[in-house]
Amino acid sequence: MLKHIGGALEIKREDRVCPEHGPYEAMSFRDKPWSQCPHCMERDKAAEAAEEGRELERHRSSIQTAKAQGEAEVPRRFRGLRLESFEPRNSEQEKAFRLVKGIVHALRTNPDEARNVVFLGAIGGGKTHLAWSTVNTVNDSGGRAVYTKASKLMMRLKSSYSLDSAERPEDILDALVSADLLVLDEIGFTPDSDSERKTLAYLLDERWGQMRPTMVISNVTLTELTLSLGGQASMSRLFSESDAVQFKGEDQRGKVVTPPVQEALH
Repeated sequence: MLKHIGGALEIKREDRVCPEHGPYEAMSFRDKPWSQCPHCMERDKAAEAAEEGRELERHRSSIQTAKAQGEAEVPRRFRGLRLESFEPRNSEQEKAFRLVKGIVHALRTNPDEARNVVFLGAIGGGKTHLAWSTVNTVNDSGGRAVYTKASKLMMRLKSSYSLDSAERPEDILDALVSADLLVLDEIGFTPDSDSERKTLAYLLDERWGQMRPTMVISNVTLTELTLSLGGQASMSRLFSESDAVQFKGEDQRGKVVTPPVQEALH
């Protein structure tokens, strides 16, 4: 009876051999393409399901990143920046470039080995450009990197205490703590308050405890940065597993020579 039904439905059968899994019976319905090895088909389906899962995870990660940054997308000026297109212009940028490539590699292979980085020095020296190149590269690979300016973070936290706010301060901080990479830019750019110092110290302490790398960017001296980050305890945690680069020389925005930062890192 099965043969009759098969004949009526015009099902063709043929013994074939899969190079990987051995003999199997292939079928073709009404001259449609022959069926593949069932084991190969299951493997392909599993691979498709895994890719769909990764795509969903990338989508979820992008939403979390936007939430953490407090903006829907990367600023237009920085959207196209990636590490593969970054071209160092001097020895400081070359050193910084090697360090951030090390972070990206560690996040892909062994996140616990990713180190903190501190970029200090001249305005327009390429620090923010390199930071966004790193953030975009990490996010492209399915990770979650978040960039925020200290002043913007403090404004978001202040607004979150409003009764009609859609955000809670603890949610903002948790999203920053849990990011694979956090970039804190313009530390000390504006007069910092005790609240800002405590917030930055909290972020550094929590991320240090969870062994997540942080990139700190500032135009101030090392002494001023220490004060902005809450004192020696926070700096000790930051520098215990970090590398630092002192940027100087040409202003990459307008090709104007900027004065060296007062205190060099050694």
